[in-house]
This record gives sequence, structure tokens and C-alpha cells, in this order.
Amino acid sequence: MVSVKLVIAWIVVYTVIAFAVSKYYGDDDTWWNISGPMLTLRSQYGLDTIRYMAKKGKSFWGGWGVIGVILALVTSVISLITVTLSAYGVFLQPDATGIQGPTDLVVIPGVNRFLPVSAAPELVVALIIAMVVHELGHAIYCVLGDININATGVILGAFIPVGAFVEPDEEEQNEAETLDQLKMYAAGITNNYAVFVVSIVALFILVPMLISPITGVAVGSVFPNSPADQSELSSGDVITEVNGVEVDQPQQINEIASEGGISNVTTNNGENYEITNGAYVSRASNVSGINVSSTVVQVNGEDVVSSSSFDQYLSQYDENVAEVTYSNGDTGEIYVGLHLTGQEEDNELSSVIGLGRGESSIIFSVNDQKVTTEQQFKRILDNHNSQTVNITYLSEGEIETTTYEVSDSEFNSVIFADNPSSISTANLGIDLFPKDQYYNTLSFDDTVSGTLSNVYRTVFLPIISIVPGASFGLPGFTPFVQNFYTVGAGGGFVSSIVFFLISVIFWTSWININLAVFNCLPTFTLDGGHMVKAIVWRLPFDLSESSEIYIIRTIKLIALLPLLGLIVGPLVL
Repeated sequence: MVSVKLVIAWIVVYTVIAFAVSKYYGDDDTWWNISGPMLTLRSQYGLDTIRYMAKKGKSFWGGWGVIGVILALVTSVISLITVTLSAYGVFLQPDATGIQGPTDLVVIPGVNRFLPVSAAPELVVALIIAMVVHELGHAIYCVLGDININATGVILGAFIPVGAFVEPDEEEQNEAETLDQLKMYAAGITNNYAVFVVSIVALFILVPMLISPITGVAVGSVFPNSPADQSELSSGDVITEVNGVEVDQPQQINEIASEGGISNVTTNNGENYEITNGAYVSRASNVSGINVSSTVVQVNGEDVVSSSSFDQYLSQYDENVAEVTYSNGDTGEIYVGLHLTGQEEDNELSSVIGLGRGESSIIFSVNDQKVTTEQQFKRILDNHNSQTVNITYLSEGEIETTTYEVSDSEFNSVIFADNPSSISTANLGIDLFPKDQYYNTLSFDDTVSGTLSNVYRTVFLPIISIVPGASFGLPGFTPFVQNFYTVGAGGGFVSSIVFFLISVIFWTSWININLAVFNCLPTFTLDGGHMVKAIVWRLPFDLSESSEIYIIRTIKLIALLPLLGLIVGPLVL
């Protein structure tokens, strides 16, 4: 990812050069203007074509405009509610939100962590398409509403397209009929929606027709110090065989590993990699004592050949402490039991073992009966013969025993881990790229509801990594993603063209839907805000001009606050 510092440096350098050019040559306020890093270009080129399009399809544009106004008003309400709830979520649970700052909200490849530099060409093309159809809509309805267009133009930020505009005559615009104004403001939004629908249909037709996933298990990334890392397996590889057995699904790898471990894997390019048996520790509680991002090869001197063998050993282990040996020869002790995390301090169980909110502990046994799972723990409590039981647990590194009253116990205020000691392990230590799931998403389903679900998921594919458990978004068919797919016909050049065109369609759909929804927000400078002004000015009430301005600004400010919270919240929390 491009460093934010590098982008800032480029903007500063560009601004200095632009300022020098502006001072030397002077600004032409009619056709071009430099303001800091922003370069505004105006032109009347293409206005005759726009007038022709407006007059030629006048009957169509009339109905299309009404649909657009209704669609924009409905979307305005929905988008405002969505942004407000998202902003509330940021302040309520800042760690749970996927947004990490303003850079996640700008369409600049390399700065926005969801938009890689490798997707920049497709993104720029898609952005230009979205801006052109958006402003074309405004221009057509200016003509139909007898509003003169002074100029059309584009705004460049450090030579990066960041916006386009149609510049209507302000006086004629304010004097136009309310419906004509609303049609003009909503037209860009409606056009973006239309392009989104066309792009999605094209995407769902072309992807299954031209592209197919490669057979095998796609390696998205390799964890450090894992068996895969030690064997020099790398991201972008596709595993086709494990121990000489062909594989196409992740569960096949786990099944083979559970039968005696993994000795070697083969990738789609014919390379063979020797694998060290063991259980790679991908995640664990800090109270368990185990080393995360390491590979366990022995427990109490017994060999660990797979993740399942490690889990099975711990689940059947009767002692509280076990000795583990790592692949680098280091040894250590781990606590084995039921891991739980406190949610409230006033719960009896949390109070007895001293758990504060968010704090963790391990329960080793209840009445001397070993527990490693929630089911074991609750079964013992359900079958107890007295009102109290003895609980042995971990407290600040010490193993202690206390009495716990279980007559009316509830456990809503604690979270139990699924694995013993909350230790999660893997066989190879790789993060899989879900090539088949993404491929199936980019296509029509057999049912209408399934197709609509695919459309919804497609919109979120670039940012789906914010969802827990999803490590990779889909940034179009970039060179990295191309490792996992193949084009049905043609050589390398044809494949590159196909991948590029489909990526353009993918990003066109994504940018158009986001541009449409964002512009519907009823706040300053956005189309939704202009629609608010047009409506308030024509309210059937006897209001003074100052009152109307006050109402308009209040509505825009109320709509702006949650947007600011969404942008600033991750920085201050």
C-alpha cells in the first residue's frame, strides 16, 4: 500500500508547483483555476450534443426524471439512517468498526486500504464513467428545465480525478419550477443507479462465461513461522495435491492432516514443498501461556502431527499444566482448561473468580472433574448434588480453588471459548483466498432472492475484510487475484484484456452505487442537500427568507454531523 506520507508529500510538491505556475501565468477564471492542490477545468465542449440528447429523448426523460426524484428522496432517508447508525456504532464500539480513519472513505488507490494500487487503472476508468454519467444527467435536465449551462468541468486533485460538475446559470436555476429543479438534482443519482444495474447484469453474465476458478486451494497469505512459511510456500500459490492426493477444498486438507499429518504439498505450477508436521498456533488467549505464531510439534513429549491431534490431546488431558515443544526447539508450559471472558462484574461466577469486564481466566476443574469445554462445565453443574461446588481456576498466574453457589446461576455475563484454553491451531498456517465463494457471488443464482443476495454481497466485496473471519476483499481481478482464476480462451494477452475489462465493470458497479447513495445525503454541496433547498423554498407556508435559510442549514447540519462522526470518530477514540 502506498504510504500516506508519500501521498501527502506528492500533494505538497504538486501544490508548490501549481502555485508557482498560477503566480507566473495567472488564473483564467473562465476556463481554469488553481486552488492549492485542486485544479478546476471548465469547458463548453459537448453542450450541443447534450442539447440534442435532451430534445431527442424528451418523452423518455420526463418519466425518467420523476422516477429519479422518488428514488433519490427514498435513498436520501435510507442513506441518512445508515450513516447515523454507522456513526453511532463507531462511538459505541470503535474497535468493532472496519473504518480506521478518513483514508478509508476516499477513492484513492493505495491510500484507501481497501483499494490497492494494482487496481488503480480500472478504478480511474470506472470513476470517470461514474462522473460522466452523473453530470450528464444534471446537464440534460438543465436543458429540459430551460436552465442555461455556463460550463461543464472536471476537478483534479494533484492530477487525480476527484469530481466533475455542470455549472448552470444560478439565477435561472433558482427561478425554475420546483419539479424541474428536483429532476435536475436527482438525475445524476438516477443515472448512477442505472449504470450500477447495467454493470451488475454485465458482470453476472461475463464472469461465468469467460472466467473460471483454478482447481485447488488458493493460498491468500502465509503466516510467519508456520509450516507453510518454513517450507517457502507463498501467497498466490494454489495447492493441488497434499501427500500425493488431489485437493480442491480446504476441508480435504484437514481430513488428510487428521489421518497422520502433512508431509508435502504440490502447487499448480508443479512445485513440491516438504512440510514439517505440527499444529500452528494462529490465535490464543494471553493467559494460556502458549506462543502465538509458532508451531507446536510435541505435547508432554508426544508428537503433534496436526491441528486435530493437538486439540484432541488437550481435550483429553487431565492435568492443569502441559509442556509443549515448538518447531524451533523451544519449550514452554501452557494451562489447559476452559477459557472464559467476563462481560459484567456483578455476575456471581465473574465475582467468584475475580473477572472484570473483558478480563479472562481458565477454569481447570469443577469438584475435581476436569473441564475443557462449556458443555462439560454446564453438565457438571446440572448434575451436582449440593448447592455449592469447588472450582479450580487460574488467578494472576496462580492456580486457586474456591466455592461457587450454583442454585440459580446464569452465565449470560461470561463468554466461553470453543477450544481448550482458547487455543486455535491450523495445519499449514495459511489464510485461504475464497476464490470459489467470490466466483459464485459474481453470477446469477437459480432464484430471485439468491440473485439479489449476490448483488448485495458484490457491493461489499471490496471491503468485506472488515467482517470478522473474512481476511480478503475482492479488488477486482488484479494480478494477485488472477493467480486463482483462468480465462477460458486465448493466451496471456487476451487473458489480461478480459481480466481488465471485467475489473472495470466490477469497479464501475461499485463506484456508481456508492456515488448514488452518498450524493443522496441531505447535506452541504451534495445533491441531496440541493434537493432540500429546492423543497424548502417551495413550502406552502408563509415563511420569511431568513427562516427558510435557517431550516435549510439546520437540516444540512443535522445530516452532516453523523458523517463527520464516521470520519473523525476512528481518529479520536
